[in-house]
Amino acid sequence: FEEYRRCPTCKRRFGHIVGNQPSVGTMSWKLESGVRLAGYPDSFTIVMQFRFPPGKDAAGQAYRGRTQQAFLPHDEKGKLLLTLFQLAFRRRVLFDLRVSATDNKYWPAFNIHLKTAAAGGPERFGFPDEGYAQRAMEELR
Repeated sequence: FEEYRRCPTCKRRFGHIVGNQPSVGTMSWKLESGVRLAGYPDSFTIVMQFRFPPGKDAAGQAYRGRTQQAFLPHDEKGKLLLTLFQLAFRRRVLFDLRVSATDNKYWPAFNIHLKTAAAGGPERFGFPDEGYAQRAMEELR
C-alpha cells in the first residue's frame, strides 16, 4: 500500500496517490491566441510550462533541472486534460525521476505523455493526433 495504495487482491484504490515527482517544481499555463495547433486551426492553444530546478532525490542522488513547454487545444477535451494534469502535478505523479532513455540524464521525465510540439504529429510529439486525448485519459487512470 505504500507505493500504489491499491489492494493487491481486488485492485481497489485507497487514499490519494503521491508520486516521486520533485516537490520543488512548478506548473503554469496560459491561453495563447497566436499559437495554433495542427488540426485545430480555429482554436486557441493552452500552453503549459513546467519548471524543475536541479536538486537531490530522497536518496540524496542529484538530478538535473528541466524546463518544458507542452500544448493542448482550447476545447472541451483540452480543458478537461488541463484540469487533470494540474491534479496529477499536485499529486506529484505527472513526472517521475528517472534516467532518460535518449541521453542518459537523471531528471524529471514524463509519466503521462505530453504534447511538446504544436505540429509534426505523434512521431514528433505534436499535433494532429486524433487519439491523444483518449490515450492521455487512460494514462491518468
